[in-house]
Amino acid sequence: MTPPPNVLAWLSSVLTTYPEPQIVYGHAVQTLDSFPTLRPRTQVYTYEDGTSHLLLNFHGTLPTPIAGVTYQIPIEIWFPLSYPHQAPFLYVVPTQTMAIAPSNHVDPSGRLYHPMLANWSPS
Repeated sequence: MTPPPNVLAWLSSVLTTYPEPQIVYGHAVQTLDSFPTLRPRTQVYTYEDGTSHLLLNFHGTLPTPIAGVTYQIPIEIWFPLSYPHQAPFLYVVPTQTMAIAPSNHVDPSGRLYHPMLANWSPS
């Protein structure tokens, strides 16, 4: 489902700080179209070195099959300013009744790691 015109206009207006706003916009619209449970916003992201930037952020749930059961996993996707040359940052954001289960793909803070992200290519 294509995002409403007001969301598209908002996206266009907030991406002016990105070096490649057209690419970010296109990927953002595709993501929102594919995952209608995600909502866009801007928020300050603080990097491990202490620097902070206002970034595009998607938040919501993704249907995730685990052991034959589909769970709605709350996540956040952050688009760094260097996107698409740098992979987005993905986090599991547990509710108060959830706990993060660290694994090969999720660290204790909820950050997701995956070969696709580790081997990110802007193409």
